Parts: sequence; structure tokens; C-alpha cells
Amino acid sequence: MVIMDARVATVDADFSFAEAVAVKGDIITFVGTNGEVEQFIGPETNVLKLGGKLVLPGLIDAHGHLHSLGEQLANLDINGASSYEEIMSSLPKGSKPFSRANGLLADAGIRTSGL
Repeated sequence: MVIMDARVATVDADFSFAEAVAVKGDIITFVGTNGEVEQFIGPETNVLKLGGKLVLPGLIDAHGHLHSLGEQLANLDINGASSYEEIMSSLPKGSKPFSRANGLLADAGIRTSGL
């Protein structure tokens, strides 16, 4: 694929712009001028002429909020639990029951009368 007649943000040290991009498979093989990119155009090449529209590099945001993840993993997920017994049965083996069960369960919206 060749993209031409575009405003290509290269995000290099000078944040310069180019006119064209050549892509083979999933690899960018060339960034430069419209004239230079023509060498990458063959009979089967998909050519996109963008009329000066902006082309930005792909933004892949693969990150995690480790503090929040650790906090979440350190707590018992009682979503969907409807009784004290159900919560207690979901505790890992060897866990000790918490002493403030009634208050904690009430805060979670679980009826605690009779516990």
C-alpha cells in the first residue's frame, strides 16, 4: 500500500512532515515525498491519495495501572454474592474470617440481619 498526497507526521526529533508512506504487509518501508514513493507502486499496489489529509503514527496504549491492579487483586471480589455463607465459601483456603463482618457486608449492600 502507498499513501500519497498526505501530511504525514513522522514524529522524528524535529517533528517533521512527509508527503508519502509505503507499507508492505505490516511494515512501513518508506516515508518521504510523493515523487520518491512512486518506486514502490506496482500494478497490484493499493494507492491512497489523501488530498493533504493528516496521517498520524499508530498510537498503541498498552499500559496498566499497577497500583490499582494490585489493590484490586488484594481484595475479595464479592460482586454477585447474596449471603454471608457465599462470601465465606469464596475465601481462599486457610483464610480467617474478618471480625467486622456485619459492618463490611452492610456497606456492600448485603443484608446482614441474623448473622
